[in-house]
Amino acid sequence: MNEKYYFECTNCGRKYSADEVQYLCPHCSSKNDKKSPPLGVLKTLYYYKKIKSRYKKHKLFDKLKEKEYLELLPLKSERSLSFLKVGKTPLYEINSPNIFLPAEKNNSR
Repeated sequence: MNEKYYFECTNCGRKYSADEVQYLCPHCSSKNDKKSPPLGVLKTLYYYKKIKSRYKKHKLFDKLKEKEYLELLPLKSERSLSFLKVGKTPLYEINSPNIFLPAEKNNSR
């Protein structure tokens, strides 16, 4: 059983285990039609008390920050992340006001 988070339907409030990847509530999504926004979208809710209990009170944010808050992401394993570096991409200003270009050179193999 996943001890970090679970899913809850935004329409009916039914709760679902995060052991299996799903995006829509089976009950509500059966009422969907192609002309309307989807019903039954699942939101991710966290067991914050369980996460908090893993750390000493004064070390909570320091420990989470060490791994860039990966502990809080709804991931089963860090291995599911991309091999590319994500975030903290340097931006370079060009000769136009308010236009910046990202330097993606660090993402090459």
